[in-house]
Amino acid sequence: MKKFILIIISILSFSVSVTAQSAEDLFKATVNKTKSYKNIEIEFEYIMLNEKAGINESMSGSGFMQGNAYKVIINNQEIISDGVTLWTYLIDDKEVMVSNVNDNDKTMTPLAILDSYYENVKASFVNNDNQNLQTMELKSEKDDKFERIKISIDKKTQKISSINVFDKNGNQFIYKLNKFITNQELPNNFFIFNEIQHPDVDVIDMR
Repeated sequence: MKKFILIIISILSFSVSVTAQSAEDLFKATVNKTKSYKNIEIEFEYIMLNEKAGINESMSGSGFMQGNAYKVIINNQEIISDGVTLWTYLIDDKEVMVSNVNDNDKTMTPLAILDSYYENVKASFVNNDNQNLQTMELKSEKDDKFERIKISIDKKTQKISSINVFDKNGNQFIYKLNKFITNQELPNNFFIFNEIQHPDVDVIDMR
């Protein structure tokens, strides 16, 4: 779940002109635009589908990204990282697990995902019945985690409208972007779990 949550922060946070000459140009322009923001806040709807397994689940969430730091709130839990430490706060259980960010976490941080696709992406435009959207499909020449990623860009707002992530197990992860705010003034400790503010929470330090 965490990997797919980070992808929503990474890829749905794009805002770029759709007049690029090619799909590759458009994708790289979105990467560059995303890196130019000081921070990003989004709200999204998340849907998981697997027709063969009869899975159709949905939930809403929100997230923040600033450099390699991020905070995601979804399904009664908060996943927070300052780039060094990772906190997984289970709100209902009043429990937070603390761990160091490992090499795998670093490769799944927002900018790491963008960078991995930037040099090795195969992008193509997809025909779309909705004339208000520009849709393109992404495949990584090196990344074997996903089969493909499909993104739709709203031509009027020049922002991502939705993203579909297809994995190799027949799962489809759909993200619909409902809110997009950039360059806010966030508190210095925004990407740190504050134990003082949560005195009744059990802290499990796994470092």
